[in-house]
This record gives sequence, structure tokens and C-alpha cells, in this order.
Amino acid sequence: MLAAIAFTGFGFPAHFGPKTAEAAEVVPVPGQLNEGDSRTNQLQKILETQEILLDTVNRIREETEAATRRNEEALQKLREETVAATQRTRDELLKSSGALEHLLARQFESQFDILQKMNHSTVLTFSALVGLGLMAFLGVAYVLWRAMRQMAQSGWAQAQVRVGPGEPVSAIAGYDPRALPGVGAERTVLASVQKLEGLEKRILQLESEAASARGRGNGVKPSGERSKSARQESPEVRELLEKGQALLRAGRAEEALEKLARAAAAAPASAETHLWKGSALEQLGRLDEALAAYNDAIAADPTLNTAHLRKGGVCNRLGRMDEAFHSFEQVLDSLGKPS
Repeated sequence: MLAAIAFTGFGFPAHFGPKTAEAAEVVPVPGQLNEGDSRTNQLQKILETQEILLDTVNRIREETEAATRRNEEALQKLREETVAATQRTRDELLKSSGALEHLLARQFESQFDILQKMNHSTVLTFSALVGLGLMAFLGVAYVLWRAMRQMAQSGWAQAQVRVGPGEPVSAIAGYDPRALPGVGAERTVLASVQKLEGLEKRILQLESEAASARGRGNGVKPSGERSKSARQESPEVRELLEKGQALLRAGRAEEALEKLARAAAAAPASAETHLWKGSALEQLGRLDEALAAYNDAIAADPTLNTAHLRKGGVCNRLGRMDEAFHSFEQVLDSLGKPS
């Protein structure tokens, strides 16, 4: 190849070197060598690029697998944390439920203790009132005893102390029985006792009339008023009323209340239905509701004395003495009017 280059470089013709020409046909020219080298370099670059791509793919696959493993580990950890948080929440709920139950139990015990204390206070108050009543009676008796004793002593002095020919002492002669201490209080007490006795007699008379009315027709009104109410009530209401009365007499107050409440709802203008409903509620110890039923009966018929009387009894049991006395006065006023 060097010889060919030399001949060509010095300008010798080609026929002076045939052997060299043949050799030139066998040996590649420099341009061909460069082209082959470039192809070899390209192949090497392609191989290197493929290796780089394979390495990159392998690295990406490894990174992907590692990321997948990390994600799985993170998911497993998150799952475990979720389960643990759920368990903690359940435990806290159970603990809170137990604390709430304990708190409710303590509140119930506290309310029960308060009710016991209130009952104890009520008993003490009632005992104190009874004691005051006894003391009042004893005071009245003591005032009467002192007045009678002073009157007896004064009469004895007028009968026994004499001066001269039977003339009394001037101090005794000027004695005025009305000036005795305690006589005015005695008269006031006697008037109050008489008034209370009169009220008691009238109440006993009312109870006797109510009992006789119940014995005659199992109603709460006189015959004339009962017939007027019966004309205003439907057969269904009358049937409910009779069933409720029968259950009430049998001591089945709950069932009687159900019938009588239906009757009162069906006939709100009937005083008798509200009256019997109040009786059932009173037997059940529901005094406030019984008082409301008696008020409804009075609103339907203000002349119904039995409703006023039972309202007074309920007010007395509730400690509302002013309303009780007012109800009794209503009954006495109605009885005092000419029929």
C-alpha cells in the first residue's frame, strides 16, 4: 500500500507498476478503510448505546421493583396503623361509654338521694305543721282556761268579799267582766272554730250527697244534670264512660284512664267525662294532671259542685291551700243560693 501511494504521489503512470496495481486491487484504499472504521465505530456506538439502554432498563426495573416494595411496605404499615387506630378508637369508645354509664349511674343515685332528702324534708315539714297545730290548740285551751279561771276568781271575790252591811268594796263594785285579758282573743278563736265547724258540716253534707248520687246512678251530677249531659253525649261516648267507670270501680285505673281519656277527647264539652278522667288520674297519683282535668270539667260546667270539691281535695294534697279554700267556698256559695 505504501508503494502504491509512492507511485501515485510521484506521478508515475499506472502501466509502470502493474503488480502494484494488482496489489492495489487487493488492498483497500484509505477511503474504504475510513468508511469501514466509521461503520465499526457506529456499530460499537450502537452496541454501547444498547448496553446503556439495557443498563438503564435494568436500573429502571430495579428502581420500579424497589419502589413497589417500598409502596407495599408503606401500604402494609398504613394498614397496620389503620387497624391500630381503629382498635384505639374502639377502646376509647368503650371507655367513654363506661364513663358515661358511670356518670348516669351517679346522677341517678344523686337524684335518688335528693328525692329521699326531699321526702325527709316533707315529713319534717309536715311534722312541724302538726306540732304547730297542736301548739295552737294548746294555746287556745290555755287562753280559755285562764279566762275561765279569772272569771271564777272574780265571781268568788264578789260573792265573798263584803264590807259593812253587805256592800262590796268599791274596787270590786267597779269590776267590768269585759275588761278581762284574753276574752277578746277567746271570742275570736270561738268564732273561727264555729266557722270551721260550719264548713266541716257543709263538706260532710256534700260528701253525703255525692255518695247518695253515686249510689243511685253511678254519676257525679244530680238526675236533672245527668240527663242533660246524657242528651249531649253520643252513644259511643256514653259507652266509653260507662266502661271507664266500671274499670275504675274495679281498681283498674290504668285501663279506666284509657277509656275515659278517649271519652273526654271525643266529647270535650262534657264535664262528666273530664271529671271521671280526673278521678282516674287521681287514683294513679298523677295529681297535676288530675287538677287539669278537674279544671276542664269546671270550664265545661261551672255549676258542677263535685268538680270544685275534688279540685279542692287535690289542691289540699298538693299544698295549694288558697286554691283549695277557694274551691270549697265556691261549693258553699252555690249551696247557699236558693235553688
